[in-house]
Amino acid sequence: MKIFLDSSFFFPFIKIGVKDVSQEDLLRLINNNSFEISRSELTMFEISAKGWKYVRDEIITQDDLIDGINTISDLENIHPISFCHSPVQILAGFFRLEHQDFMDCLILASAIINSDNFITCDRDLIQKIKTKWDSEIKENNPNFRVFSWNDFIQRFC
Repeated sequence: MKIFLDSSFFFPFIKIGVKDVSQEDLLRLINNNSFEISRSELTMFEISAKGWKYVRDEIITQDDLIDGINTISDLENIHPISFCHSPVQILAGFFRLEHQDFMDCLILASAIINSDNFITCDRDLIQKIKTKWDSEIKENNPNFRVFSWNDFIQRFC
């Protein structure tokens, strides 16, 4: 099963917890060989940008951030996906008409073009996927499904 993880699932690697996401479940998912897991290359930018803010605010140390970024980069079973390809950019532009966070749009478009399952904690994004963008998504990937973290874990792990 091909799954695409939203950026929020990588924050525990820099010692920033994510509400309702247990590290044990996350590690079990990442180490489960029955899943082909991908993430956006943008994830590294998000982790870095927000991570340095946490360093500045003394929530984590510089070593926490650098170690986490290196760990994420070294995960061989999570494939980084470029957001620069034309189909991703065009689809993200469509989503941008109704969604303010363009990074979300790029990550969602990358998931649709490169995977069949997207896991996110972003309830607003899930709602828009299910109610506003269904036909556009199905046109690009008829097998695409979106899951909240808890729904995915309960169904597949």
